[in-house]
Order: sequence, then C-alpha cells, then structure tokens
Amino acid sequence: MRPEYCESCTDPFRMRAACPDPAILHGPDLFQAFLEYTWAYASILPLFINIGQGIYFLGWRSSRTIFMAIAMVLHGWINTHILKKAFAESRPADSCTGGYGMPSGHSGFAIGLAMWLIWEIVLLHDKVPFKKGKGYKLMTLLYFFMAPLISISRVYLHYHSMKQILWGAVTGIVIYSAWFFVMLAIVNKNEGKFWGRLTKGLRNRKIMEENLLSFETLNGESLLGDIEKSPNQEENENSEVQELKVVLPLKEGIRNWIWKRGKKQESNKTTMDPSEVY
Repeated sequence: MRPEYCESCTDPFRMRAACPDPAILHGPDLFQAFLEYTWAYASILPLFINIGQGIYFLGWRSSRTIFMAIAMVLHGWINTHILKKAFAESRPADSCTGGYGMPSGHSGFAIGLAMWLIWEIVLLHDKVPFKKGKGYKLMTLLYFFMAPLISISRVYLHYHSMKQILWGAVTGIVIYSAWFFVMLAIVNKNEGKFWGRLTKGLRNRKIMEENLLSFETLNGESLLGDIEKSPNQEENENSEVQELKVVLPLKEGIRNWIWKRGKKQESNKTTMDPSEVY
C-alpha cells in the first residue's frame, strides 16, 4: 500500500524517486532521522553526478567524457526499455512510485560507473592524460564511497527490494564493462592510429580534447596543442616534428596479453606522421 507521505514529498526528491519518511525524519530517534536524510540525499546523487558530467562535457569535451556519457545513456536505455519490461517485476508495495523495479537503475548506474573506474585503475597506466588531472584520485575515492550508499538507499527508502538492487548492480557491471572494452578496442585499433585520425578534425577545431591517447616526439617530449613545430622551435627555426610516438592507454603487460595474444612487444608506443593526427 502506498504511504500517505508520498503525496507531500517535495522536489527534487519526488522527481528522483527518493521520498523520505517524515515520521522518521521528525521522530525522537535522531540517529534514524540522520540515516533517513542520508538515504534520501544518496538517492538523488545520480542527478548531481549527471549534472556535473554535463557541465564538464560542455566545458571540457574529452574523449573519456564522451565514452563515459555514452555508457550512461546506453545503460539507462537498456535498463528502462528492455530489462525492466523483460523482468516485469513490480516495486515493493510500500514504494512511493509505481512501475517496474527490476533491475534497479540507480544501483546499475552507481555500481556500473564504479566498475568503470576500477577498470581504469587496473588496466590503464598512470601516464594516461586524464589520470594526471587535478583531483582525479580524490574524486575517484569519493565516488567509491558514494556508490554503495546510492544502491543501499533504494532499499531503505522502499523503492526496490534487495534482489532488485543486486540485479541492478550485475547489469550495470556488465553494460559498463562491455562498453569500456569497446572503448579500448576503438582507441587501440591499429595501434591508436585509427582513433587519432578519426578525432583529428574535432581536436583541431577545439571541439574535443584527447585525454586517452597521448603523443610524444621521438626524443620523448610530450606534445600538447599545436605540434607543427617542435617545442625547441625558437632554438632551431628549421626544426620540425617528423614523426610521433602514439602512447596507448593500456598498461604494457595488459596490452600484450589482450591485443597481441601473448606475443611480446617492446613498447606500448607506435609511430605515425604528425599530419595524420594534427
């Protein structure tokens, strides 16, 4: 039976299906009231994460952000339009909203994105450009703390059963992981040359920033922005970058194991003409 307090639930809690129980919020047990607030705000965290992702995307469009955004949209669509209709399992009887609840979209989003970040830590080396960004490690650790709160909150607020959030976590892990490996396949195709050429126009027009691949001169100098002339152009007016090393994001051992089927490779770098990527 739907609780009476659902009708008085205010935005954005009602919009995000995160209505707390006022009897607990204003009850004598302060600890329970604190927990109820915690679950309510944890349930709307995906909204703020999506807003933050959108702001970041508009201000600093990067290859990593684009792939992550596609993963979020892909998971949301599959979960809403395919999985929930396939399982056709209702939410708990005392939920403030109707419709199907199996699997939990909140749980899939939270745990799936956490899995994405785990794959980045396990598979990608620390020299990948986005890992050098300020606050990357702090934000990653903070998200690992928030992800289980988002999932658990759905049970305590009566929007999902434990089974529904567990299945949500499983489907989130599968969908986000599948797209992560699709991303790796695209970025590593033809030793990074395919992705470099594909995004050349976007980067030259400042539409997109490349932060999965990085480029170096043959002497190991990292290149950012305009590379038509070498960093030491002022010292040698005739010096030009004749060839580039494309630094792939995968750790060398992982790359050899996955892409080369155990064949030993000397480096995770390949060379190409600068005009192919800039």
